Amino acid sequence: MYRRGVLLIEIHFSEHINPELECIVMLERRFHPTAEESHSIDELRTHLAERYSIPTFELNPMLEPLLEVENYVNTNLQVSEDRLRFFFAMRAEGPVSLAHFLYYMLRSRIRFSGLDEAARLKALTPLLSKVSAIDPEALAAYSCHDDLFRFLLRTSCTEEIKGLCIALYYSIDEYLDELDVILRKATALFLEHLPDMSAVCHQVMQEAQQKVEDNPSKLFGVLDVPETAASVTIYPSIMGFHRLHWDFGASSIYVGIYYQVIANLVQKYSDPCASLYSRLKSMSDKSRLEIFRILKSSEFNGLDLSEQLGLAPTTISYHMNLLVREGFVSVSKRGTGIYYTLNPVSLHRFIQELEHFLL
Repeated sequence: MYRRGVLLIEIHFSEHINPELECIVMLERRFHPTAEESHSIDELRTHLAERYSIPTFELNPMLEPLLEVENYVNTNLQVSEDRLRFFFAMRAEGPVSLAHFLYYMLRSRIRFSGLDEAARLKALTPLLSKVSAIDPEALAAYSCHDDLFRFLLRTSCTEEIKGLCIALYYSIDEYLDELDVILRKATALFLEHLPDMSAVCHQVMQEAQQKVEDNPSKLFGVLDVPETAASVTIYPSIMGFHRLHWDFGASSIYVGIYYQVIANLVQKYSDPCASLYSRLKSMSDKSRLEIFRILKSSEFNGLDLSEQLGLAPTTISYHMNLLVREGFVSVSKRGTGIYYTLNPVSLHRFIQELEHFLL
């Protein structure tokens, strides 16, 4: 439970992704209306590398598999560009696309053609309010569609938005059916090419749960969570890998699977000297260099290292704590023994970072 003012929010965690919303996020990125925004994972990778000086060898292992999925869906999705843009382009009036608004109506399985005029207007008011950015109370005052349309025509909405609202009133079922077909096609392609991300999703949710337990304001403080929210479910997001997102259509928060990793990289490369200095300092000792040489051949426990180097166990423990802290050595406990293993991936990454910084 998390207290926000006088409101208690019950928090749940799920390790499962929502494939339809993953596709919506992916297609929204493709059809973002402004040139300054990234329209693909490839562009987003370039943006991160250029703006925050993050070397591509840090980003590629994470983003290449996602880029392949994105390219596969976009290449094989047999839907016209105009129809995709209609549903997934974000209009100036809102932060998300028409598809995002319609998705929750699609899940409700309501058929609007069977509703009378008053019920139809009442059911569509939340959608029309979000599309037009008009207060829902102002729209709810009208029970006749002619009066509502006259009101819309007097507003400052663009002609496109006015026309869209009228079209949604008359043809909402057709739009929902069309979106349903598009999402079914996109989701099938997405799942067909998606690698197993269960371990990553599990880790992200474990970290999110730990953060919420330790200090929930770290998560909720950066999100505009509605004051009325009494229950929230936190999900991992693959295609929104770099962000935290509160979904207004449901009591859900989506945590990008690489949100924290990228935040750490931004911090790391904002002052690369400090990061490199710390790790270089951990190596700047003859005994620790000898430890690297010994561990290169196999795993050793602390007593073995003590005997080989002729150092006291407490001295070995001091050296190993430094190397473990910097990630150069992994440690495991079996019975009463503590065993150390060289971490070649971390060492190779350090050499790459040093090369990136110096050359």
